[in-house]
Amino acid sequence: MSRIVVVGAGLGGLAASALLAHAGHDVTLLESRETVGGKSRRLDVGGERIDTGPSLVTFPGVWERLLRLLDSGRHPITGVADLELERLPEVGRYYYDGEDVTLPVPPEHPWYPAWKRFSDLHAPLADDATALLVADPLDRSSLPALRRLLTVYGRRLSTTAYLDSLDWMPEGLREIIAIHTLNAGVSPARTPALYASMPAIMAASGVWVPRGGVYEIVLALQRLAEAAGVDIRTGAAVTRIDRGRVTTTDAAYPADLVVSGLDADRLDALLGRDRPRRSSQTLSCSAVAIYGVLTDPLPETTS
Repeated sequence: MSRIVVVGAGLGGLAASALLAHAGHDVTLLESRETVGGKSRRLDVGGERIDTGPSLVTFPGVWERLLRLLDSGRHPITGVADLELERLPEVGRYYYDGEDVTLPVPPEHPWYPAWKRFSDLHAPLADDATALLVADPLDRSSLPALRRLLTVYGRRLSTTAYLDSLDWMPEGLREIIAIHTLNAGVSPARTPALYASMPAIMAASGVWVPRGGVYEIVLALQRLAEAAGVDIRTGAAVTRIDRGRVTTTDAAYPADLVVSGLDADRLDALLGRDRPRRSSQTLSCSAVAIYGVLTDPLPETTS
């Protein structure tokens, strides 16, 4: 068993801490705010409850896979999750150059034949896309999914390059599909071609919201982490990370491994390292990364 400190109780930090604790490790989760959730928060504004951060659930298979992992072993804990997802009737409504259309495109719309052709090709990629979302793309087990995706995209590896190659697609529909990459804060010219498939996959697999609001995901993850044995400490801002210890404003925690969603520049500063500042342009708006130096490797059974 290793002593692991997870820095940041956002969605990724909560999920990572639950998985690590369920695998048998001693896990402490540190959050500088007084509540967990990261950019996903619950506010009261003028007596109205508002959930911030993500507004929808796509790829429900990712949530289902997390539950399967936490349902394995000798101590299944998924019964505490108690999260009910409700499917929305459409992905969204879009306006482009006088056109008004929903996704999926309805049969009576002039763009429907092109949408159906596109959807028939891309909607079946849902399982492959989900596989890549829950695994290391360089893992050998990911190769079949990558191979099937590359069969569709060929050498057109960015969203823009792939969509521009579809000369049978109306310009407006192409633009509507491309703008979905902006949900990740990245231009379609810089996202992988996989992003072009997302609208068709979402239309087929569904767009969901939890009953009670999106913050219910945070609360479900918190319950899972606590059930797994995670020690959650809120109001604990990390000030320094040394080998073997993480220091907050009021305590120090021993650590064999640190898991963090912190920006790499901030983490290196806490570690006392100097590095050139990265470009302000980044290919991801959030992530969970693992930083650590272990005397002994983690057990092969670690999820």
